[in-house]
Amino acid sequence: MCGFIFCTRKDNILLKNKFSKAANLISHRGPDHEASFEDKHVFFKFFRLSIQDISLRAMQPMHDSTGRYLIVFNGEIYNANELKKKIKFNRYKSSSDTEILLYFIIEKGISYLAEVEGMFSFILYDKYKKAIFIARDRFGIKPLYFSKIKSDFYFSSEIKPLLFLNKKNHINDNAFLDFFLKGSMDHNEKTFFDKVNSVGPGHFGFIDGQNLILKKYWNLCDQKSKYTNFVNSKNELKSKLFDGVLKHLKSDRKLGLFLSGGTDSTTLLNLIIEQIKEGSSIETFTYGFKGSGQLDEVSRVDNLIKKIKIKNYLINLTPNDVIKKFENISIILESPFTSIRVFAMKKLYKLANQLDYKVILEGDGGDELFGGYDYNFLPYLNDLYNNKPEKDKLIANKLKYFAKLKKKNKDYISDLLITNNYQYGSTSDGTPFINIDFFNKDYLDRNIDEQFFNSNNEKNLNYLQNSQYKDISSIKLPRSLKYKDRISMSEGIECRIPLLHHPFAEYAFFLPNNYKFNKFETRYIFKEISRDIKKNKIKYALTKNTIVDPQTNWLKTTLKEFFLDNIGSIYFKNLGYFNQKKIIESFYDFCKNKNAKSSFVYFQVLSFMQFKKAFKRFNV
Repeated sequence: MCGFIFCTRKDNILLKNKFSKAANLISHRGPDHEASFEDKHVFFKFFRLSIQDISLRAMQPMHDSTGRYLIVFNGEIYNANELKKKIKFNRYKSSSDTEILLYFIIEKGISYLAEVEGMFSFILYDKYKKAIFIARDRFGIKPLYFSKIKSDFYFSSEIKPLLFLNKKNHINDNAFLDFFLKGSMDHNEKTFFDKVNSVGPGHFGFIDGQNLILKKYWNLCDQKSKYTNFVNSKNELKSKLFDGVLKHLKSDRKLGLFLSGGTDSTTLLNLIIEQIKEGSSIETFTYGFKGSGQLDEVSRVDNLIKKIKIKNYLINLTPNDVIKKFENISIILESPFTSIRVFAMKKLYKLANQLDYKVILEGDGGDELFGGYDYNFLPYLNDLYNNKPEKDKLIANKLKYFAKLKKKNKDYISDLLITNNYQYGSTSDGTPFINIDFFNKDYLDRNIDEQFFNSNNEKNLNYLQNSQYKDISSIKLPRSLKYKDRISMSEGIECRIPLLHHPFAEYAFFLPNNYKFNKFETRYIFKEISRDIKKNKIKYALTKNTIVDPQTNWLKTTLKEFFLDNIGSIYFKNLGYFNQKKIIESFYDFCKNKNAKSSFVYFQVLSFMQFKKAFKRFNV
């Protein structure tokens, strides 16, 4: 929806011109309007992307009617009308969710955040008490970063303004190692910059003197739901899905859907067309890869749109797009990243912007909530056969049959076993990717202790739920949400993710295992809901069909020289993190090997190199 930057002014030395220059680094987040506020104690600047009530009456920073309170808010509150009924105030000047949120917090207090449904980050300022309150949504869909410079706190929707204001940043070693050895990023308070932190998902806080006090108001593990039989649970889940999608469709601007042809986006499309907006349509967007044949989503989407008369816009990514846009994408994301798909995402959002779309729905979250990844199958078996006399034999037989269904060889079972022991070190299809030899041994010795690779399970979750929770809290979902926010907002578009509407997500996560797995079929209950929505028999694959992209092929061919030029450079060698010789030797072997499993780690290294170069301008 927008972007903002805020700071306290205890030192009272910040120059307004410098603050404005820093703020302008996130002006892309709010292309419609900008405004600022300052007094002796604080400084705000806000950039608006108008979605709900596009009039200036809904502009921020927004004061309450008394002039005492001031709010800047980024996101959408999906139950704003319900919150409105819970408070006494009734003299609204706009129809925006921002104003409802403002008065709800004023009357109820920050401790009532648990009643708010939506994606959000906001700062509320009490001018009388000089009190400052901050908050971020449950899953961390909307970002909020902060730094402390001398005695003052600075908050921003992105990191670049904070780097501009404090140029003494270095790469955070913990974040570096999390990225390469755990596949994790943006999952906790750490960022890639040592003096920039993140407010964690599901946290609120306040400034107390020289300290920022942060408290967790929501944790997925602590939620509870009641289930009866399968039919009742399916109906309850379907009701929560319908409610969430309806709320996500509310917009005063043009709205579209990114369509992959997979279970989630197809279900959203069918729900929107046949159940929610009967008689109307929605336009969709899909990306593919030049010369990829049947490797991408395009063929699936083509089959789908032949059956449903909808407009679909298609873009194709080329290897040249990757080479030309790498530094730009690194600056947008403010971090290294993990896949060429991010380039395709950027190109698709650019097209949506050109067609004047300001809201895009995406179907992320389903695999995490329903245990849809192949490597979730082994934890499911551990639960199923827990305490059985011949547990290991039973599991081994099931794994063999599972591999046979997937048309995989025996190495596939080994990969699933390795992933079960250390999920952080495997890709989405369960392929281990870590190669310790790629790193400078002295660097690893200085920064890794014996606890680094330990991953404790949550005691109140079963094996399957723990596997899902790792992806939701630390691996897949945080980095995906980071990509969605930065790429969409770089084109002045709001990305919404209906499957992360928390009443639906909480209910889905705690469903019994046998509702998620029906023998060898994954995500069973959600597929049944999808079939109900479509009102016919949809043939889904038993397990997740991993959409293959040409990243591995391109790195071996059209991107090979680009990779070697970067990784073979003196600059890369002098970074001090890597064993350049080992990486290059391994890369040549990878290029020769027709059966190479994954290009993940090579793309990680290339991405970090580009990221480091891109942020030299900020003295990082």
